[in-house]
Amino acid sequence: MPCTKLLILPLLLVLACDGESTDTSGKDTADTAADTADTADTSDTGTDTGTDTGTETGDTADNPPIPESGYFGPPVVLVLADDGAGGAEVHLIDPTTGVASVVTGVTASPTATLGCAGKYAWVMSDAAIGINPREKAVAQTLALDSGFAPQAVFYQSPNLWFGGTGSASIVAFDEAGAAAGSVDLSSVADADGKPDVMGFLTGSAGVSAVLARVNRTSGAYEASGVAVLDLTGTGSLSSSGVVTGGNAGRDSVGTPLGVLMALEPHGGTGATLEIFDTSTLASGGVVLDLSGATFVGMTSGGNDGTIWIATKAGGIVTVDHYIADGTSIGTITTATSGDLLAVGPPNLWSGEGTSVLPYDMTTGVSGTAVDIGSTIYSMAACQPPPMIPDTGEEPPA
Repeated sequence: MPCTKLLILPLLLVLACDGESTDTSGKDTADTAADTADTADTSDTGTDTGTDTGTETGDTADNPPIPESGYFGPPVVLVLADDGAGGAEVHLIDPTTGVASVVTGVTASPTATLGCAGKYAWVMSDAAIGINPREKAVAQTLALDSGFAPQAVFYQSPNLWFGGTGSASIVAFDEAGAAAGSVDLSSVADADGKPDVMGFLTGSAGVSAVLARVNRTSGAYEASGVAVLDLTGTGSLSSSGVVTGGNAGRDSVGTPLGVLMALEPHGGTGATLEIFDTSTLASGGVVLDLSGATFVGMTSGGNDGTIWIATKAGGIVTVDHYIADGTSIGTITTATSGDLLAVGPPNLWSGEGTSVLPYDMTTGVSGTAVDIGSTIYSMAACQPPPMIPDTGEEPPA
């Protein structure tokens, strides 16, 4: 309609001008009034603005549903570092900007572990401290039993689950922080009665717990294992099995082949990657043997079922990116100073002295160092799983 008026209005003006030379009976005044009425006609603009704005605002407010498991906060890299007073403080690095912020009100042990589950990033020692990365503030504190020694946290709606090396059970809390049950895993423990839960992950069998199975009394390592869990309701143990190696770390991942277990070196045994087949509940074999290399550290690739492992030779640290069959698909040269790696796309983050450096995962080129200013104890990265955008339309049948 607005385009039509622009085409017609000049024609009306021309006709009025033609009539003015012979006719003075007031038609000009009428024409002028008609023209003025046309100019004041803004009803189209008003209608379009009201309708479109209302619809668009409604669509924006239609947030996608909360995932059933995992972490669903913003991407963040966590750094646990010396606070100068015998404890540790937590720094949050925004992986998109490289800017670090200290979370106030957190005093943790230098041996605390880091994790990501539900809405929060977690610092776990005597208690589990949930940090809201958006607010950069403590959002929830959960009391754990003395000696629980937490190593891992996992969210399975509607509960948070914690596992450790000092308890035979994994324990649950609901979103309000109330105790919500436990699962006894003593039947899959080693000789000291504790299974040593090092991590939770999702894979072809659903949710699994990785078990280090270390006798904390004698120091002996038994074969590491996997417990397949049903975490609905109060939870239960579904099945389990073991692999050939020992000393499972916290960075195993789920893959289509099963659980890719990262076994850290101990004694005279080097680091290995081994597959646990969740369909046969048995080892699928060692896919990578690093017994001839000096192990530095490792981390999972986030949501892609890969693992990064840093080794040192001749004073040079290289970090290889491995897929489930043990094939390296990329190598980056770093100065990683310990088990300090975290994947925060598009970069691999490396702890180097008192700084954290981002390395482009494709090119290996390092970016600007983030100065932490004190000794770095540990690192982790929180990355939400990819989600299909909510368009407000029904999916195809």
